[in-house]
Amino acid sequence: LDYFSSKYEKIILYGGSFAGPSVVIAAEKYKSVAKLIIINGLFNLNPIKLYFSQIIGTINYLLRRPSFWPELFYWAKNLHIERITVPTLVVYGERDLIVNPKQSKYFYNKLNTEKKLLMIPGGDHMLVDKKYIKFAREISEWIKI
Repeated sequence: LDYFSSKYEKIILYGGSFAGPSVVIAAEKYKSVAKLIIINGLFNLNPIKLYFSQIIGTINYLLRRPSFWPELFYWAKNLHIERITVPTLVVYGERDLIVNPKQSKYFYNKLNTEKKLLMIPGGDHMLVDKKYIKFAREISEWIKI
């Protein structure tokens, strides 16, 4: 973001799934970030907000890739959702089987800024099917600065 911040006054950051926490941390750090769009973000490792398969998958992932531990610790230390001041659009798929939709609701409820929650009926984790194109208008409206 250092490079883009020097070239643009306003930046809109987008992050989904595991990238969600990273863009939230960046939005707090960089004043050039004007808006956030979070899609199916993972923000809380509380087992109540995870699918059982996520718990098993996360443990398995961490055991096979111990280099991921520092990133989790970085998130735990630097992720302060309540400090976000930029308008934030939170999008989630109703039937996301990778990241529990409770994650998006948790994130949305912790925000203390202008915000909008957009649930995609029947939506999965990737939201790439053509049937979801009708929601592009809502997202493009949000992007307008």
